Amino acid sequence: NIELECPEEAFRKRDEITYGTVVHHTYYSKTTGLDRGVNVLVPAGYDESKVYPTLYMLHGIFGDENTFTGDSTNGITDLFGNVQADGLAKEMIVIFPSMYATNDPELKPGFNPDTIWPYDNFINDLVNDLIPFIEANYSVSKERNQRAIVGFSMGGRETLFIGLSRPD
Repeated sequence: NIELECPEEAFRKRDEITYGTVVHHTYYSKTTGLDRGVNVLVPAGYDESKVYPTLYMLHGIFGDENTFTGDSTNGITDLFGNVQADGLAKEMIVIFPSMYATNDPELKPGFNPDTIWPYDNFINDLVNDLIPFIEANYSVSKERNQRAIVGFSMGGRETLFIGLSRPD
């Protein structure tokens, strides 16, 4: 039997580590015609003279840009700081977007075609609006092998869709 869970200590804040900072931004999306929110985890000691890889981390259905960063008990920002400090991951910039890319601010997520399509529309927001915003505001690599995407639940669905549709 293989243990597949991340060890609990990976999520614990450690006194000897300086952790990164979560910064909230609003960017204009031409795809939706709306201002949209995004959280960005900047590594401790962020240096604009360095070029960082990026990881886009997608939430599940009914979530938003605060799903991973708005709950201090989930330890996700501590996890990234710990694995980077331990040399298990490169220093990187982690982007937590809101995937619900609707042009109707009154439309809410649901389980029918009308309320699911904004998740599939996120690919357009990501490519045309969010990635250019991140590249304009942070020192990040534009190389495909320095950009990754991962998701949970609906975010996993979108990760597969985006990864297969846009391997760049």
